[in-house]
Amino acid sequence: MPLLGKAAMLLAFDVVPEAIAEHDDWHTHEHLPERLSIPGFLRGSRWVALQGRPRYFAMYEVKELAVLTSAAYLERLNNPSPWTSKMMKHYRGMTRGFCAVAGSFGAGMGQAGLLVRFKPAPGGESSLRKWLLQDAMPGLPSKPGLGSAHLFE
Repeated sequence: MPLLGKAAMLLAFDVVPEAIAEHDDWHTHEHLPERLSIPGFLRGSRWVALQGRPRYFAMYEVKELAVLTSAAYLERLNNPSPWTSKMMKHYRGMTRGFCAVAGSFGAGMGQAGLLVRFKPAPGGESSLRKWLLQDAMPGLPSKPGLGSAHLFE
């Protein structure tokens, strides 16, 4: 299982063009280390779109969903550093989701990713989950060019 933990926080967002260089420096050298110092945060990654929007996708792998409502996380979220406060003003269109890891297949992380968001038809959640976890996803990492596949709920 290439993902660490049983849950993840997924974020998608843009940054105003004039702040991109400083954002990437801040995210790499302050924000990511700060988040990973919170108990239960296991790994963080930032992905950049080759084209289209949003420009950024960030994933924080956590021990369990409760980490994302813990006192330690809320303390950092509600009391940002001066640099964090400065950078947040440059964010545009951010979406943030707290997800359980329903399934994770493969042996590692790749250099490119594809995020597909969807909502099952009402009443079809269980059969779709079963199909994804038992039939569709387990074989994906064996396909040329694919290293892993994950289902977040």
